[in-house]
Amino acid sequence: MLILLPRHFRLTLLCIFASLFSHAQSIRLNEILASNQSILADEAGEFDDWVEVYNGSDEVVNLSGFYISDNAANPQKWQIPGDYPPATTIQPGGFLLFWLDDEPQEGPTHLPFKINAAGEDLLISAPDGTLLDFISFGQQAADISLQATGWNRRLDYMPQPDARRLQ
Repeated sequence: MLILLPRHFRLTLLCIFASLFSHAQSIRLNEILASNQSILADEAGEFDDWVEVYNGSDEVVNLSGFYISDNAANPQKWQIPGDYPPATTIQPGGFLLFWLDDEPQEGPTHLPFKINAAGEDLLISAPDGTLLDFISFGQQAADISLQATGWNRRLDYMPQPDARRLQ
């Protein structure tokens, strides 16, 4: 007998399974802003949507070769490039911002797709394809982020990326 589970439940089960591996416990999607109107501009002065990745380990992690996707059916949609490690390396306990702006020509932290403020999925996977974390979100209001608190997610009326977390 085949039991079909809702998409968000299947993703949750995958992340629980993935949490048995060390990378899963250290790299996670920490915060997203799917409708950035005025919170934080990128290097080009544009207010693009973003996702913040957190390194909870006690080791430096280079994200080159990891995958970020907005499609649960295609978790390896975009591979973080390895051509500029200083831009894709996270210190222990550190954060790294990726711009979801469909402008990869702007650098290794600019993804070739955008996210929809009406809601969708966002995933990060290890180089071997192991799902590390996901956020499945609904309608997002302008300049209000969604933050992680462990495995829980909450709306935050004061998005948190700042100079300390963007280094």
